Amino acid sequence: LLHFYKNLYNIWNDQSLELDSDLPPGWRTIRDSTGTYYWHVPTGTTQWQHPSYSTEEEQNCFAVRSLGWVEIPEEELTPGKSSLAVNNCIQQLSHSKAEGRDTVGAWGEGQDMMMVLKKDTLSLMDPVDHSLIHCQPIINIHVWGVGCNNGR
Repeated sequence: LLHFYKNLYNIWNDQSLELDSDLPPGWRTIRDSTGTYYWHVPTGTTQWQHPSYSTEEEQNCFAVRSLGWVEIPEEELTPGKSSLAVNNCIQQLSHSKAEGRDTVGAWGEGQDMMMVLKKDTLSLMDPVDHSLIHCQPIINIHVWGVGCNNGR
C-alpha cells in the first residue's frame, strides 16, 4: 500500500505530467515514450487529441431526425386519457412512413436537427444555420413508454 501511495505521489511530481493552461479544467498533458497524450483526471480517460473547452458541449450535441409532430386536443390530455392519446400520437408518427401512409397532420417529418443538451435545457437547432427550432427545460419533458399494456 505504501508503494502505491509513493507511486501516486511520483505521478503528480513527474516532469512528464505538465499542467497546461490551454487545457480545460481536469485535463493534464502527459509525455512518455509513446508520445504526447492528454489525461482527464476525474474520469481517468486518455486521448491523443488536444481537448478544447468546447469538448464537453460537443459531447452533448446529437444529430437527430424528427418523426414529425401532431396536435393533440386539450381534452385528450386529461388524467386517465393522456397516456392513450400520447401513445396514439407516437404510434401514428412512427408507423406512418414505414407503412407508406399519408402523414396528414404530421408536420416536420424527416427534418434533420441537432439536439443540444446544455445545463438544464434541451434545444433543437437547425444543423445548417444553427437557428433555434425549439427550446425546453429538461425538467418539463415527460417520458412516455409505448407498446405495452395497450398503450397505457
